[in-house]
Amino acid sequence: MIYVDASAFLARYLSADRHHAQALKAFLKIQKNNLPIATSPFAIEETLTLLSRHTPMKFTEDIAQGLLHSKALTVMRAEPDDEWEALAWFKKFGGQGVRFKDCLSFALMKRHQIKKALAFCGVYSLVGFEHFS
Repeated sequence: MIYVDASAFLARYLSADRHHAQALKAFLKIQKNNLPIATSPFAIEETLTLLSRHTPMKFTEDIAQGLLHSKALTVMRAEPDDEWEALAWFKKFGGQGVRFKDCLSFALMKRHQIKKALAFCGVYSLVGFEHFS
């Protein structure tokens, strides 16, 4: 399974994003190879919030519908233990530009034994996850 970060979703949907071509290539590879993907409500929230600032609201609403109803995308939800795990990650990496919501994603990835992330922000490789491209 591959974790998809908001930075990857944004790069996919925003043609002006500097990683747009890479994102399209990665999502095509996922689709062609029928690779399972997962994300978190935190990544969806960030994606939709930032999309709504750069695209018409109708476009953002359509993306929201697609993400929330996708059969190909697993949305992993945090449990209380994940929050404590995230706090441990945050204590270790918070001073290096890693946000608490990133740490929640790390905790979810650890619980679901996901080793690869499709992301363009660098925090996943910083803490030891592999980059999917």
